Amino acid sequence: MKKIYYISFLVFITFFVSTEAQEKVEEKNEKPAPIEKKSINGDEASTVEESVPEKQDTKKIKEPKSEIELLAEKRLIGVAKKYSIKEQELIIKAKNYVRLGKDRFEKLDYKGAEKFFRKAVGSNPHNKEGKLWLDKTLDIRGKSPRSRYVAGEHSRNHENVRIQEYRVEAENQLLKAKFLISDGVRIIDESAPGDKLSSMASGEKKFKEAFKKYEKLIEQLALRRDFPKFDEKGYRKKAVLGKQNVTKLLTQLNISRKRLQNEVAYKKEQEDSLRSQEIFKFRISKQLVSAKEQLRLKNFDAAEKIARQILREDPKNSKAQKVIKKARKKRHKDHDKTVPKMLKNQIDIGNQLVDEYHIPHQDPIVYPAEWESLIESRTPDSKDFKKAPWKISMLQAMEQPVHFDFTNTGFKEGLLELSELTGITIAFDRKLFTDGGVDPDAAIETESKGLSFKNALKWILSDVNADYTLYSQAIYIIPQGQVTGETIMQTYSILDLITKPRDFPGPDISLGQGGATIEDLGDDDGDDESGLTGDNIKELIQEKIARDSWDDAKGTSIEIFQGKLIVIHNEEVQEQIIAFLSELRKAQTLQVMIQTRFIDVAKGTLEEIGVEWKGLDQAGVNDIGGTERDGAGWLSDVRRLDDYDVRGTMRNPSTISSFASGFNPSPTARQLGLFGQVAILGNVQAEAILHAVETSGDGIKISAPSVTVFNNSIANVAVIQSRNFIQDYEVIDGGFDPVVAQFFEGVVLEVKPTVSSDRKYITMEVRPTIATLSPRGLQEFQFSAIGAVGGGGNAIVLDTVTLTIQIPNIIYERLRTTVNLPDRSVVLLGGLIRGFKGSSQNGIPLLSNIPFLGRLFKTKAHSTAKRNLIISITGRIIIFEEIESEL
Repeated sequence: MKKIYYISFLVFITFFVSTEAQEKVEEKNEKPAPIEKKSINGDEASTVEESVPEKQDTKKIKEPKSEIELLAEKRLIGVAKKYSIKEQELIIKAKNYVRLGKDRFEKLDYKGAEKFFRKAVGSNPHNKEGKLWLDKTLDIRGKSPRSRYVAGEHSRNHENVRIQEYRVEAENQLLKAKFLISDGVRIIDESAPGDKLSSMASGEKKFKEAFKKYEKLIEQLALRRDFPKFDEKGYRKKAVLGKQNVTKLLTQLNISRKRLQNEVAYKKEQEDSLRSQEIFKFRISKQLVSAKEQLRLKNFDAAEKIARQILREDPKNSKAQKVIKKARKKRHKDHDKTVPKMLKNQIDIGNQLVDEYHIPHQDPIVYPAEWESLIESRTPDSKDFKKAPWKISMLQAMEQPVHFDFTNTGFKEGLLELSELTGITIAFDRKLFTDGGVDPDAAIETESKGLSFKNALKWILSDVNADYTLYSQAIYIIPQGQVTGETIMQTYSILDLITKPRDFPGPDISLGQGGATIEDLGDDDGDDESGLTGDNIKELIQEKIARDSWDDAKGTSIEIFQGKLIVIHNEEVQEQIIAFLSELRKAQTLQVMIQTRFIDVAKGTLEEIGVEWKGLDQAGVNDIGGTERDGAGWLSDVRRLDDYDVRGTMRNPSTISSFASGFNPSPTARQLGLFGQVAILGNVQAEAILHAVETSGDGIKISAPSVTVFNNSIANVAVIQSRNFIQDYEVIDGGFDPVVAQFFEGVVLEVKPTVSSDRKYITMEVRPTIATLSPRGLQEFQFSAIGAVGGGGNAIVLDTVTLTIQIPNIIYERLRTTVNLPDRSVVLLGGLIRGFKGSSQNGIPLLSNIPFLGRLFKTKAHSTAKRNLIISITGRIIIFEEIESEL
């Protein structure tokens, strides 16, 4: 142990002494040894000498050396002297060359590294590190015999490695394909019966992946034919065989899947059939329950109808047949019971209708209860074009408001910017900028602040004489008058538009000198040429709709044939024509119901009491209203209120005929009341007639003629009664033949309404007339004339003949005016107020002035009467769309 320690210490001292000796040698050499560094400039390394800086003299304070140190120093100095300074320099150079060679080697500059390593070995042949690096560099560069052998071995090893890699890769591909096939088979085999189809789909996916693996392997093998040691054919054979197996599996899988799908479809069909049968049975049973319920409710027709529906679906249903038999049997029984009730109900309904007819105002139009079912089966005259969903969306998008300012903006640029702004596709026809004569850079000076896209586009296109259409889910800009899309032929019936309603002026029922005749009631048969004609409609369409597109050369035309428009154009124009004709019909079918009321209100009172004395020239008097002569003087000869003779019985004197004749407040008129007479027979014969009556009455007489008429047409309603009277006599052969004339009583209403454009107001020309025979009736005038009267045989005798001439007294109430009134309002056209107040007194002079007793010798009467005639009119605009929306 001590020996080892001693040796270690000796080595340490030797190293220290050698270091000191080296420092002294370096201090003696003024110029330091050059150091070779690698130059990066070229392939060959160049030597660059660098001076090692001189060490600074440092004064070291050395401790006193021991004897052992002094001995070691002496020995080391002796060893150092054996090496010359030149050898030391070569050793240092060799180390520097090795260092530079390593740097070049690391940078893959093997040629430069070889040069430095050779210099290192040349400087110091004993430098083992330089030799090793030189051999390694030569091996890499292939300059040594060993390196050539190693390169061949390396190439052979590399080929073997690649072949081995190819084998492994091929085996992996085959193995993956086999695993995919086995997984697919396992998925199919282990699946539940209900999941077979889904498992087959998963298995098919696995098989197809395996098929792709085989195809990929075959493609890879085609690139590896240059390696003889690689069994390319064997692997190809395996891959082809695998593809064939997968193809067979896929074929079998498709067959199995189709078989399974057929089984599933058959099973589903069976289940659907059973389900349909159950649903059918349930529906039939439900209908049977409903039919029986209708029987219970005695709705026999409904029960039979339901049973017949069941038999149409199930002809052998015995329960439905029984329901029909029961319904018929019970209907017959119920019919016998209900016929009297039905008769009574019909009578009540008739009476109710009579009461309803007394109501002045009624609905102008009453639709039938089955209106909706009636119109469902009727097809319109023209085809209704159904817009595609994209067109509907496009039209809705075109209503969106847009904001832009196209000042000094080109036409095409502005539209493209508008398209980007709204998200609506805009396309340009290829002829627009050539044959259409539209300049794409034409400045458009348009600004929009909330204007709809549709209207803004119209403004822009109007500046450049262009148009647009909806085509292929875009707005297609075309030259003015160009036709796009397929042209179709469509017919439109316009008979209802070109057939103008006739005017029917009212008759004049005033009495002339020769009376009135039925010809005076004639209608206006003249044709009015101011209405709309087919040519007018054709010109309007050609002028207002696609104005420049009507040309036979473009395949478009419009003709009129037997009241129909025959139009050949594209779908868009056809839709515009339909809308145009619809608007015309809205104005043409507008009607107005007009009702005029003549309200005559009469009110009056009469009070009369008194005794009238007169002489009696006969012993008997005739009863009023009878021919039997009774003796005078019986106070019991009391007259009933209608002045007819009754013997002890008083009845209600108010009869319809007497009330309808009108109230006459004149004191001189024969009135109702107590009417009695007393006769005094003796030397002085006198008769006293007691008359006492007090009456009051009021009444309203309404005449309400109404008529429904087309807008801006003349119509009349006339309710007239003709009456005859003897107007004159004609002398023929000495005889007198009466001349009979006519006059008319009744109501005539003539109107001509004009509806305003906003359908809120009606301007109406009204000419109502009422003609009634006055209460005085026909006045008769008698006169005598000498005429020939036929005698016996052939003798003609002249004799005096009494002739009667009649003059009718007719009251005419008429009005001629033009008014403007709101829809469904009432307007007072005019009126007449008449009043009468009077009193009368007659009696025996002197006696009638005796207080109290004077009442027996005089008759006094007071009467008042008022009459108010009011004429009003109401109008209602009939719009079918409004009425139908309320149904």
